[in-house]
Amino acid sequence: MYLPLKRWFIAPSLPAYTVQTKRSSKRAEWAGAAFGVIGAVLLCLNIEMSPYGWHFLLLSNICLIAYAVQIRALGLLMMQIVFLATSFTGMVRWMT
Repeated sequence: MYLPLKRWFIAPSLPAYTVQTKRSSKRAEWAGAAFGVIGAVLLCLNIEMSPYGWHFLLLSNICLIAYAVQIRALGLLMMQIVFLATSFTGMVRWMT
């Protein structure tokens, strides 16, 4: 049975994509990008503050998960969930 991509991808029970959603999704997108860059730079410098890079990566993952949910990007959502698990694992291993 053939289902059009639009019908399969967008659940009919979800609210319409509004201007407010677009504005908040841009904030989540840019916050996630900024936290990710800060976390990556802290980790690659391997300085005394480097362990806190994992915290920034966790914040980045959370922001980008919110962004993926808002724009209904399932691939990005799944990737960020996996990255959230790896960031949490890295943080726990580095801190112990």
